Amino acid sequence: MKIELTIDNIYEDGTEVRTHVAADIEPPPPEGTDEWEDWEYDEIFCHTGTGKVEGDAGYFVEVTACDDPSLVGRKFEFGV
Repeated sequence: MKIELTIDNIYEDGTEVRTHVAADIEPPPPEGTDEWEDWEYDEIFCHTGTGKVEGDAGYFVEVTACDDPSLVGRKFEFGV
């Protein structure tokens, strides 16, 4: 399924980088399951980061478009 993401990468040194990603991903399993958590990391988290490998970071992802309308507007946070 097709998805579009807006990602804010916020690094501990204060650097903030916004990226926009269009990707093909696997449809999500039922929410609240262990499979859902695995899906978040396998299908969403893999699109975060900007290649900066030093220091901690927080990644804030919003689904801006998707073949599955229930995901549009959905927000995910990683590394916080």
